[in-house]
Amino acid sequence: DRQLRIGTPVDLHVRFARWGERVQQERVAKLEPPFRLAWGMTMGAPCLLTALREQRLEVVDPQVCRYQTWDAFSGVLTPIVVGLFGRDIRAGFNAVAQALKQEVECRHAPV
Repeated sequence: DRQLRIGTPVDLHVRFARWGERVQQERVAKLEPPFRLAWGMTMGAPCLLTALREQRLEVVDPQVCRYQTWDAFSGVLTPIVVGLFGRDIRAGFNAVAQALKQEVECRHAPV
C-alpha cells in the first residue's frame, strides 16, 4: 500500500470506445488532503503535450460539499488528443463524478 506524495506514480485504468481498456501511468502533481488532488503527465517535451487533472472538494456548509474536477491540456498535440479522445475523456469524468456522488450519498444517507 503506497502513500501518496508529489511525484508518486498513479495507474489510471481508462476505457476508450474505439481502443478498449488500457492502463496509463501519471504522477501526483498536487496534494492537499483532504481537499485537493491532481495528477498529470508529459509526453516527450512539455511543448508536445502536458496534461493535469485536478480534483477539489470544498465545504459549503456542515451538510454539503462541492466537488470540482477538470483536465488541462497544453502543447502542440492538444488538438489531436482532444479530437481523438475528447469524448472518452468527458465520459470518464462524468462516470467518476457520478460514482463518487453515489458513494458519498450512500455513506452519508440519513438513517
